[in-house]
Amino acid sequence: MRFNNVYNSVWPNEGRSRRLTNGWTLAIGDQNLQVSVPFVWEDLGVDKRIEGPAKLDLTFDARPMPGRRYWLKFDGANYYLSTCLNGVELGSHEGIWDDFAFEITDAIKEHNVLEVEVIKNGGPTYPVPDVLSGFLPYVSTTFGGLWRDVWLIETGQAVIKDLFIRKNRKVEAQGDFDELIVETSEPTEWPNMRSIEVKALKNGEVGHIATYPLAVSDAKPKGARLSLNGKEFIFRGILHWGWTAKSAGPERDPKAFENKLLAIKASGYNGVKFCLWAPPNELFDVCDRLGMLVWMELPLWQIRIADEERVLQECARIVRRLRRHPSIVLWTLGCEMRDMPKGFLKRLYRLVRQMTGSRLIASNSGGAEAYHGRLDEPADFYDYHLYGDLHHQPQLFSSFGIGLRKPKPWLQGEFNDCEVYRSIGDAWWSSKDEAVNPVGIRWLHNAPYQNERIEAVGLSGLEEQMRQSSERQSRFMYQTAIQRIRSLPQLAGYVTTSIEDTPIAANGFLDDEGRPRLASACNQELALLLDTERAREWIAGGDRPIEVNPHTAFASSQRLIAIGASNGGADLLRGELTVEVIGAEDGNARKVKKVSIKPGVSHLTEMVVAWPNKEGVAQVLASFQSNDLSVSDQWLVSIFERDLPSDFALYDPESALGFLAHNAENSRTLVATRWDERIVRHLKEGGSALYVQSGATGLPADHLPFWRECFRLTPEGVSESVAIDDSNQGAYLDVSTDRAFIPDRCAQKLETKLSPILMRVDARTYALHYYVFEANVGKGCLIATTLALGNTPFGRSLLRKFVARIALR
Repeated sequence: MRFNNVYNSVWPNEGRSRRLTNGWTLAIGDQNLQVSVPFVWEDLGVDKRIEGPAKLDLTFDARPMPGRRYWLKFDGANYYLSTCLNGVELGSHEGIWDDFAFEITDAIKEHNVLEVEVIKNGGPTYPVPDVLSGFLPYVSTTFGGLWRDVWLIETGQAVIKDLFIRKNRKVEAQGDFDELIVETSEPTEWPNMRSIEVKALKNGEVGHIATYPLAVSDAKPKGARLSLNGKEFIFRGILHWGWTAKSAGPERDPKAFENKLLAIKASGYNGVKFCLWAPPNELFDVCDRLGMLVWMELPLWQIRIADEERVLQECARIVRRLRRHPSIVLWTLGCEMRDMPKGFLKRLYRLVRQMTGSRLIASNSGGAEAYHGRLDEPADFYDYHLYGDLHHQPQLFSSFGIGLRKPKPWLQGEFNDCEVYRSIGDAWWSSKDEAVNPVGIRWLHNAPYQNERIEAVGLSGLEEQMRQSSERQSRFMYQTAIQRIRSLPQLAGYVTTSIEDTPIAANGFLDDEGRPRLASACNQELALLLDTERAREWIAGGDRPIEVNPHTAFASSQRLIAIGASNGGADLLRGELTVEVIGAEDGNARKVKKVSIKPGVSHLTEMVVAWPNKEGVAQVLASFQSNDLSVSDQWLVSIFERDLPSDFALYDPESALGFLAHNAENSRTLVATRWDERIVRHLKEGGSALYVQSGATGLPADHLPFWRECFRLTPEGVSESVAIDDSNQGAYLDVSTDRAFIPDRCAQKLETKLSPILMRVDARTYALHYYVFEANVGKGCLIATTLALGNTPFGRSLLRKFVARIALR
């Protein structure tokens, strides 16, 4: 396979490189603007629907010297660029993410006129799915312009176009030279680095001096683990799609990016995944310097490949630009791909392996198994995107375990998106003006309508309550999902979604001020983990597992408290473990133990706790202390009484509430699991009913996630007798459901007004559903719920609460 245009760039020449920043004029549409490079024209108020062509002009002076060579280098332009200097056509280029250069030795003068034409992707000329657009257009918009620097570079007759030093210190260079002189220097282990000089000579004269970051960074699989320079590690990364609120273009400000990295690093992350974009080298320089691991993913997503060679060429140019950075430890060649041309991913995998020498490359982030790709896709590690709702995660993680398959590192390339309420304000993506905020190729376009939807469903004035409720739910989701995945012995790494909010979702780890909004203890190199006892029940002639919720318990019961650890580093840790349970039967239970924590997952200790005979909230506190490390975490346990009233009639054809004892078949209080004439007649005759709906039939309901992309809200004014306390979000694991009532359709069917008790608010569309509502139907009183009111502590508590409420009506 020959790549004729992979090396059509040029390495900066020390002391002989000049940025062409100021003095540009831009003509696009009916606008003529003065601009500085780099820029994207959408940030200047240009209609975002315009693809171009944009005309750029620059006059600049130079002092061309005989015997010297001159180059015009573009670090990045989107998408198509053609250019001429002093009337001489230099050529054209297609691509967003690679750099490129033209030799201008024969065209440059003392006074120069540079003309550039640019057409961006996203229009009819270069549709988003036809080129390597990445994911940014799907969360934001397309962008056009010279989004990275433009350089005038002077060299001698010798020139270096590309330079790469492999792990074995073999120097590979492309260009025009007779000899290379490489500075002798012993490399250090990354994150320690040093720069060396590489000189290119022709006819005995030095024509080009390049600097190269030299560091040993040898990342590879070690069985089912990851290893860097011989030391095992767990990749704890955060997802970055290239979005930044400061621009319609990709993140490109090194200082702003560094501030974000410092915030996530302080919160326990050791890596970042550049998902479906190729950042500027200056951002990689920050990662190199801070010791932040990088997972680099090429910008292939939902792409229509008409010309395999063109795509391979462009991917090769991106890899060429980035491969020198020692922070890159993982490569994926695209994301959630299906229906790819046969053999294409194998060719791309071999190309990246040959160009980088990396032994940690996966063809398809998300995996062929999950996204119906080709099962023979080459991959050095397992990579899944298991965005499971919280109550389905244990089974989901288990079903995608390694089992008897080939031992390779097992990673979650994306997971754990926790969405919250956020105020949109006057951001550009809140505009309804298509020129400012076009729908483009986005499948979600809700921000412009957020405030009016909130008003339409009656939530105006509850913004602060929505913020608090959604953040409380998200903090629990974040902690629980990470601790669950870190409890898996097979885990080699994970990536949480995402670094900051985007126009389509408020699931950022950092808020709009750059502050972490989620917990961090579970994400540190050493994380303490909570586990509990196992349980089963006999159903239909056989045993079935019961998922014991460690966050709830029955009063006067016992609980096994098991504490483990996930050591994401390479060192054996020795210190003192303290476990304390506040709110146990005899006050506080406490255990102190000397422990040694090996890399990976370890059991540390366990204790049996007796709970008091009254309701309340207990705390489990765990801490590890050594000479140079202190780690702690805590968990809430809600304690509920087991007793239930029995003076009600039970109508349970769905066999959902078989654990209930009842002794009043003719009671005016009915508990039912099927909506039919019996419950309707009972209500019309003045009876009271609790209706528990578990399936699709009954009252109108939608099939929806309980934890993801939403938050729960208790409306103001709900009677204390039925209000649901959500201070311990873990209690909701007892009653998590996949269905929620459609309010207007239920009201229409019941021919009455509904009073919500627990609502579901969609965090993206702000559509409103009810998990629990109360209504007067006929002469009777109804409480209806889709919550899974099973034989669990919180489930029984809600049953008791709801039955007591309707019994009084």
